[in-house]
Parts: sequence; structure tokens; C-alpha cells
Amino acid sequence: MRPRLIFVRNASRQELELNAAVYTIGRGPECDLQVADDRVSTRHCRLSEHGGQWMIEDLRSTNRTFVNGEPVGDRPRRLADGDVVRFGAPDAALFEARFATGERAIQRQQEPRAIDEAVRLATAKLEAALGERDAELARLRAMYKRAQSELHERDASAAVARQHSTAMASETEALRDELTIARADHASLREAEARALQRCAELETDVRKLRKQIDDAGRLRRDLEAEIGISTSKLATANQALATALENCRVLKEANDGLVARLHAAETPNGSSSGGSVISK
Repeated sequence: MRPRLIFVRNASRQELELNAAVYTIGRGPECDLQVADDRVSTRHCRLSEHGGQWMIEDLRSTNRTFVNGEPVGDRPRRLADGDVVRFGAPDAALFEARFATGERAIQRQQEPRAIDEAVRLATAKLEAALGERDAELARLRAMYKRAQSELHERDASAAVARQHSTAMASETEALRDELTIARADHASLREAEARALQRCAELETDVRKLRKQIDDAGRLRRDLEAEIGISTSKLATANQALATALENCRVLKEANDGLVARLHAAETPNGSSSGGSVISK
């Protein structure tokens, strides 16, 4: 059996079988195991096989790599069967995996505590009731045996003994009916437990889908913020260019007004003499 990494979270379990000699883990698309989370670096760590032994090496990640709660140093560290590997910050339990070489697969986690406690209490009550019924049956059997002994000893009380025997038989049948009902209730609890486990699995699937949608929304938000930043920069550049153009227009207008004033000043005398010459003609 090839070594593997086993990820267990709530009722969900995933295994990554290490078929290649080298595995790179990180957020980057070139990694063999891609983890879409900001707490995991682009190239976070590397697993490699050397002479039948597996080594783990931290690739200078931001939040480091841990084995059994201890950070991996600058040198590669050998992995043993059962070691717990965590990628990212100490609270990143989502990215915690167990390294396994030949051990049995980790069983799924137990059903929710509330359901387990309810089933345990109901089972205990049923077992207590069954114990009481068994004690009652034993008592009735003893009474029946004593009645049979009295039949042999006292012929005169035979009719009374038969009545007692009939009553005890009826009571025994009633107890058997109650036992049948109790067993049916126990089967119903088993079915309810199975439905609850199925519902838990469905809820876990919904949680994974919601987390993926949240991750996608986060990436979309970051993209929009980047586009807004670019648009803001372009708008500032355009405003600066507009201010420069307005200033140039103001300077040109002032120059134009000065030129018009000079032309007007220059044409005023000439205009008067021209008028006089036209009148003389």
C-alpha cells in the first residue's frame, strides 16, 4: 500500500495517495495539491521520497509547516506513520492531515453527540425495562412451578391453581407483547439514527459548497477592488490633464485678450484718418 495523506474534518474524509516521488503543496496552480486559502503560500511545502523514507520540507512559507504541532525547520524532516501534518497558521485545522504508510484507514468520526446520547439513554431505558420484564418472567415461572408442586400436594386446590396458571399465562403474553413493542421502538430509534447521520452528511456537503462560494466571492471582490484602483488612478491622471488644459486655455485667452487690445489700440488712430479721407472724397 502506497503512503497517503488522510484529511478528516467532521464527517468528511479525503485521501491523497502519494504515487509520485515528489509532491508540492500550495496555493499556486502548478502545485500537485492545490489549497485555495490565503493562509497557505503559493508554494508552501514539498513531500519527497528518499530511499523508502518520506521527507517533508517547508518552502519558506509565510505561516510555516507543522508536524505533530512542531514547526518544520530549514532542513527536511522525516515523516513517520501516524504523524499529523498541518499547513498554515495554528488555527488552520481545515488543512490538517495524517501521514499513513500501512495503518488501517481512519474510521469516520462518531455520530453527533446529541443523537448518540439520546440513543444511549433510550437503549439504557429499554435494557432496564427488558431486565425488569425478565425478572418478572422469572418470578412468574417460579410461581408456576410452585403451583405445579401444590397441584401434586393438594388435590383439593387444583381448580384454584389452574386459575392462577391461566392468569399467569395471560400476564406472560402481555409481557411478551410489551417486549415486542419495545423492540419495535428500538428499531425505530435505529432508523432515526440512520436518518440523522444521512442528514449530517448532507449538511456537511452544503457547508463545503457554501465555503467554496465564499472563496469565489472573495476572489471576485479582490478583482473588483483592483479594477477600482486602476480606474481611480486613470481618473486622477485625466483630472490632472484637464487642469493643465484649462490653465493653457487661460494663458491663451489672456494672450489673445492682450493681442486684441493692442490691435484695437493700433487701429483706432488709423480708423479716424481713414474716415476723414473718405469724407473729403
